[in-house]
Amino acid sequence: EEETNAALFTHFSVGCGMDVSVALNLSGSEIGKHAEEAFQSIHQIDLVPTLSILLGLPIPYANIGGIVPSLLPPSHLIGGNPKKEHANDSEGNINGSNDNQEIPAVAAALALNAAQVWRYLSTYSDEANALPVGDMTALREILGSAATVYRSALSHPDANDSNEYRKACGLFKIFLNEAVTMGKRVWTRFDTFGMACGIGVVVLSALIALYSVLRSNNNLNNDYHLGVINIIDRNNKMLVRDRCTKSKLAASDNTGVRNTIRYNWGQILEL
Repeated sequence: EEETNAALFTHFSVGCGMDVSVALNLSGSEIGKHAEEAFQSIHQIDLVPTLSILLGLPIPYANIGGIVPSLLPPSHLIGGNPKKEHANDSEGNINGSNDNQEIPAVAAALALNAAQVWRYLSTYSDEANALPVGDMTALREILGSAATVYRSALSHPDANDSNEYRKACGLFKIFLNEAVTMGKRVWTRFDTFGMACGIGVVVLSALIALYSVLRSNNNLNNDYHLGVINIIDRNNKMLVRDRCTKSKLAASDNTGVRNTIRYNWGQILEL
Protein backbone atom coordinates (compact mmCIF):
# COMPACT_ATOMS: atom_id res chain seq x y z
CA GLU A 1 0.00 0.00 0.00
CA GLU A 2 2.81 2.43 0.89
CA GLU A 3 4.67 1.62 -2.33
CA THR A 4 1.71 2.08 -4.67
CA ASN A 5 -0.09 5.03 -3.05
CA ALA A 6 1.64 8.39 -2.68
CA ALA A 7 0.81 12.07 -2.54
CA LEU A 8 1.45 14.36 -5.51
CA PHE A 9 2.54 17.93 -4.75
CA THR A 10 2.64 20.55 -7.50
CA HIS A 11 3.41 24.25 -7.30
CA PHE A 12 2.16 27.00 -9.59
CA SER A 13 3.52 30.51 -9.71
CA VAL A 14 1.16 33.38 -8.88
CA GLY A 15 0.48 34.25 -12.51
CA CYS A 16 -0.11 30.65 -13.49
CA GLY A 17 -2.13 29.47 -10.56
CA MET A 18 -4.87 32.06 -10.17
CA ASP A 19 -7.26 30.20 -12.48
CA VAL A 20 -6.44 26.70 -11.29
CA SER A 21 -9.66 26.60 -9.25
CA VAL A 22 -11.58 26.31 -12.50
CA ALA A 23 -9.98 22.95 -13.28
CA LEU A 24 -10.28 21.83 -9.67
CA ASN A 25 -14.04 22.35 -9.90
CA LEU A 26 -14.19 19.50 -12.41
CA SER A 27 -15.40 16.70 -10.16
CA GLY A 28 -17.57 14.69 -12.53
CA SER A 29 -20.57 15.13 -10.25
CA GLU A 30 -22.71 15.92 -13.30
CA ILE A 31 -22.27 12.32 -14.45
CA GLY A 32 -22.32 10.46 -11.16
CA LYS A 33 -20.13 8.86 -8.51
CA HIS A 34 -18.18 6.81 -11.07
CA ALA A 35 -16.98 9.97 -12.77
CA GLU A 36 -16.04 11.54 -9.44
CA GLU A 37 -13.81 8.55 -8.65
CA ALA A 38 -12.18 8.88 -12.07
CA PHE A 39 -11.24 12.50 -11.34
CA GLN A 40 -10.00 11.76 -7.83
CA SER A 41 -7.50 9.02 -8.74
CA ILE A 42 -4.20 9.72 -10.48
CA HIS A 43 -1.97 7.02 -11.97
CA GLN A 44 1.70 7.38 -12.76
CA ILE A 45 0.95 6.95 -16.45
CA ASP A 46 -1.35 9.99 -16.24
CA LEU A 47 1.71 12.23 -15.93
CA VAL A 48 2.81 11.41 -19.50
CA PRO A 49 -0.16 12.95 -21.37
CA THR A 50 -0.36 15.78 -18.83
CA LEU A 51 3.26 16.78 -19.43
CA SER A 52 2.72 16.45 -23.17
CA ILE A 53 -0.18 18.92 -23.06
CA LEU A 54 1.79 21.30 -20.84
CA LEU A 55 4.78 21.23 -23.19
CA GLY A 56 2.66 21.48 -26.33
CA LEU A 57 3.84 18.09 -27.60
CA PRO A 58 1.81 15.24 -29.11
CA ILE A 59 0.71 12.61 -26.61
CA PRO A 60 2.84 9.45 -27.11
CA TYR A 61 1.11 6.89 -29.30
CA ALA A 62 1.33 3.96 -26.84
CA ASN A 63 0.05 5.96 -23.89
CA ILE A 64 -3.13 4.82 -22.11
CA GLY A 65 -3.02 7.37 -19.30
CA GLY A 66 -5.40 10.30 -18.93
CA ILE A 67 -4.51 13.93 -18.43
CA VAL A 68 -4.97 15.45 -14.98
CA PRO A 69 -7.20 18.54 -15.41
CA SER A 70 -6.15 20.05 -12.08
CA LEU A 71 -2.55 20.29 -13.36
CA LEU A 72 -3.44 22.24 -16.50
CA PRO A 73 -2.81 26.00 -16.41
CA PRO A 74 -5.42 28.50 -17.62
CA SER A 75 -6.06 28.41 -21.34
CA HIS A 76 -5.06 32.06 -21.84
CA LEU A 77 -1.58 31.22 -20.51
CA ILE A 78 -1.29 28.24 -22.84
CA GLY A 79 -2.31 30.51 -25.70
CA GLY A 80 0.52 32.91 -24.88
CA ASN A 81 -1.57 35.81 -23.60
CA PRO A 82 -0.79 36.11 -19.86
CA LYS A 83 -2.16 39.66 -19.67
CA LYS A 84 -5.74 38.73 -20.48
CA GLU A 85 -8.27 40.46 -18.26
CA HIS A 86 -10.42 38.42 -15.90
CA ALA A 87 -13.57 39.08 -13.97
CA ASN A 88 -12.62 39.22 -10.29
CA ASP A 89 -14.79 39.34 -7.24
CA SER A 90 -14.37 41.73 -4.32
CA GLU A 91 -11.57 39.60 -2.86
CA GLY A 92 -9.58 39.51 -6.07
CA ASN A 93 -10.44 35.90 -6.94
CA ILE A 94 -11.59 34.66 -10.27
CA ASN A 95 -15.35 34.28 -10.31
CA GLY A 96 -17.39 31.44 -11.79
CA SER A 97 -17.98 33.22 -15.11
CA ASN A 98 -14.49 32.25 -16.18
CA ASP A 99 -15.60 28.60 -16.34
CA ASN A 100 -16.93 29.32 -19.83
CA GLN A 101 -13.38 30.10 -20.95
CA GLU A 102 -11.47 27.32 -19.18
CA ILE A 103 -13.75 24.27 -19.19
CA PRO A 104 -13.91 24.07 -23.02
CA ALA A 105 -10.09 24.02 -23.13
CA VAL A 106 -9.98 21.15 -20.64
CA ALA A 107 -12.68 19.31 -22.59
CA ALA A 108 -10.66 19.71 -25.80
CA ALA A 109 -7.56 18.29 -24.11
CA LEU A 110 -9.52 15.31 -22.76
CA ALA A 111 -11.08 14.74 -26.19
CA LEU A 112 -7.63 14.60 -27.81
CA ASN A 113 -6.42 12.27 -25.08
CA ALA A 114 -9.41 9.93 -25.42
CA ALA A 115 -9.07 9.83 -29.22
CA GLN A 116 -5.37 8.95 -28.91
CA VAL A 117 -6.04 6.14 -26.42
CA TRP A 118 -8.85 4.69 -28.53
CA ARG A 119 -6.67 4.79 -31.64
CA TYR A 120 -3.93 2.86 -29.87
CA LEU A 121 -6.27 0.25 -28.36
CA SER A 122 -8.15 -0.37 -31.60
CA THR A 123 -4.92 -0.65 -33.62
CA TYR A 124 -3.39 -2.98 -31.05
CA SER A 125 -6.50 -5.16 -31.02
CA ASP A 126 -6.57 -5.39 -34.84
CA GLU A 127 -2.87 -5.93 -35.54
CA ALA A 128 -1.36 -7.52 -32.41
CA ASN A 129 -3.52 -9.41 -29.93
CA ALA A 130 -7.27 -9.08 -29.93
CA LEU A 131 -8.56 -7.35 -26.82
CA PRO A 132 -11.76 -8.58 -25.10
CA VAL A 133 -14.72 -7.82 -27.34
CA GLY A 134 -17.01 -6.93 -24.44
CA ASP A 135 -14.57 -4.43 -23.00
CA MET A 136 -13.88 -2.83 -26.37
CA THR A 137 -17.61 -2.53 -27.05
CA ALA A 138 -18.19 -0.86 -23.69
CA LEU A 139 -15.32 1.57 -24.31
CA ARG A 140 -16.68 2.40 -27.76
CA GLU A 141 -20.09 3.21 -26.29
CA ILE A 142 -18.63 5.47 -23.58
CA LEU A 143 -16.45 7.28 -26.10
CA GLY A 144 -19.41 7.68 -28.45
CA SER A 145 -21.52 9.21 -25.69
CA ALA A 146 -18.71 11.58 -24.73
CA ALA A 147 -18.18 12.62 -28.35
CA THR A 148 -21.90 13.28 -28.81
CA VAL A 149 -22.06 15.52 -25.73
CA TYR A 150 -18.87 17.29 -26.75
CA ARG A 151 -20.14 17.99 -30.27
CA SER A 152 -23.37 19.32 -28.79
CA ALA A 153 -21.36 21.68 -26.58
CA LEU A 154 -19.28 22.84 -29.54
CA SER A 155 -22.43 23.66 -31.48
CA HIS A 156 -23.29 26.33 -28.89
CA PRO A 157 -20.04 28.27 -28.46
CA ASP A 158 -21.79 31.32 -27.04
CA ALA A 159 -23.78 29.45 -24.39
CA ASN A 160 -23.46 30.78 -20.87
CA ASP A 161 -23.85 27.33 -19.32
CA SER A 162 -20.79 25.06 -19.37
CA ASN A 163 -22.60 21.96 -18.07
CA GLU A 164 -22.34 20.20 -21.41
CA TYR A 165 -18.58 20.68 -21.43
CA ARG A 166 -18.45 19.39 -17.86
CA LYS A 167 -20.48 16.32 -18.81
CA ALA A 168 -18.18 15.70 -21.75
CA CYS A 169 -15.15 15.96 -19.45
CA GLY A 170 -16.71 13.46 -17.06
CA LEU A 171 -17.47 10.97 -19.83
CA PHE A 172 -13.98 11.30 -21.31
CA LYS A 173 -12.46 10.67 -17.87
CA ILE A 174 -14.66 7.61 -17.39
CA PHE A 175 -13.49 6.31 -20.77
CA LEU A 176 -9.83 6.86 -19.89
CA ASN A 177 -10.25 5.25 -16.48
CA GLU A 178 -11.98 2.19 -17.96
CA ALA A 179 -9.25 1.90 -20.61
CA VAL A 180 -6.58 1.75 -17.89
CA THR A 181 -8.60 -0.83 -15.95
CA MET A 182 -8.92 -3.04 -19.03
CA GLY A 183 -5.21 -2.67 -19.78
CA LYS A 184 -4.25 -3.80 -16.29
CA ARG A 185 -6.57 -6.78 -16.50
CA VAL A 186 -5.39 -7.89 -19.94
CA TRP A 187 -1.66 -7.16 -19.78
CA THR A 188 -1.01 -7.97 -16.12
CA ARG A 189 -1.47 -11.71 -15.87
CA PHE A 190 0.17 -14.28 -13.60
CA ASP A 191 0.34 -18.01 -14.39
CA THR A 192 -0.39 -19.32 -10.90
CA PHE A 193 -0.03 -22.98 -11.88
CA GLY A 194 3.30 -22.39 -13.62
CA MET A 195 4.61 -20.37 -10.67
CA ALA A 196 3.60 -23.16 -8.25
CA CYS A 197 5.33 -25.78 -10.42
CA GLY A 198 8.50 -23.69 -10.55
CA ILE A 199 8.55 -23.26 -6.77
CA GLY A 200 8.00 -27.00 -6.33
CA VAL A 201 10.92 -27.85 -8.62
CA VAL A 202 13.21 -25.43 -6.76
CA VAL A 203 12.25 -26.88 -3.35
CA LEU A 204 12.68 -30.47 -4.58
CA SER A 205 16.09 -29.67 -6.06
CA ALA A 206 17.18 -28.07 -2.79
CA LEU A 207 16.09 -31.13 -0.79
CA ILE A 208 17.94 -33.50 -3.14
CA ALA A 209 21.07 -31.37 -2.95
CA LEU A 210 20.88 -31.27 0.86
CA TYR A 211 20.46 -35.05 1.04
CA SER A 212 23.44 -35.58 -1.26
CA VAL A 213 25.65 -33.31 0.84
CA LEU A 214 24.67 -35.01 4.10
CA ARG A 215 25.24 -38.47 2.66
CA SER A 216 28.58 -37.45 1.20
CA ASN A 217 29.73 -36.13 4.58
CA ASN A 218 28.63 -39.34 6.26
CA ASN A 219 30.59 -41.46 3.78
CA LEU A 220 33.67 -39.32 4.35
CA ASN A 221 33.47 -39.94 8.09
CA ASN A 222 33.18 -43.70 7.59
CA ASP A 223 35.83 -44.07 4.91
CA TYR A 224 38.90 -42.32 6.28
CA HIS A 225 42.01 -44.60 6.08
CA LEU A 226 43.50 -46.21 9.17
CA GLY A 227 46.36 -47.98 7.48
CA VAL A 228 46.98 -51.26 5.65
CA ILE A 229 45.33 -54.49 6.75
CA ASN A 230 46.84 -57.91 6.10
CA ILE A 231 44.55 -60.93 6.27
CA ILE A 232 46.48 -64.18 6.88
CA ASP A 233 45.47 -67.72 7.72
CA ARG A 234 46.80 -70.07 10.40
CA ASN A 235 49.75 -70.97 8.18
CA ASN A 236 50.79 -67.33 7.95
CA LYS A 237 49.83 -67.30 4.29
CA MET A 238 48.64 -63.86 3.24
CA LEU A 239 45.17 -63.95 1.80
CA VAL A 240 44.36 -60.24 1.34
CA ARG A 241 46.39 -57.09 1.57
CA ASP A 242 44.14 -54.06 1.41
CA ARG A 243 44.04 -50.48 2.63
CA CYS A 244 41.83 -50.54 5.66
CA THR A 245 39.01 -48.16 6.40
CA LYS A 246 36.99 -47.77 9.55
CA SER A 247 34.08 -49.76 8.17
CA LYS A 248 36.33 -52.52 6.85
CA LEU A 249 38.18 -52.85 10.13
CA ALA A 250 34.95 -53.12 12.07
CA ALA A 251 33.69 -55.87 9.78
CA SER A 252 36.93 -57.87 9.48
CA ASP A 253 37.99 -60.85 11.62
CA ASN A 254 41.65 -61.84 11.17
CA THR A 255 41.67 -64.52 13.88
CA GLY A 256 40.24 -67.24 11.69
CA VAL A 257 40.75 -68.66 8.23
CA ARG A 258 37.51 -67.18 6.94
CA ASN A 259 37.48 -63.42 7.14
CA THR A 260 34.81 -61.04 5.92
CA ILE A 261 35.29 -57.47 4.78
CA ARG A 262 32.12 -55.42 4.33
CA TYR A 263 32.44 -52.56 1.88
CA ASN A 264 30.44 -49.37 2.13
CA TRP A 265 28.50 -49.95 -1.07
CA GLY A 266 27.10 -53.29 0.08
CA GLN A 267 29.82 -55.43 -1.51
CA ILE A 268 30.79 -58.40 0.70
CA LEU A 269 34.15 -60.06 0.24
CA GLU A 270 34.50 -63.39 1.97
CA LEU A 271 37.98 -64.85 2.41
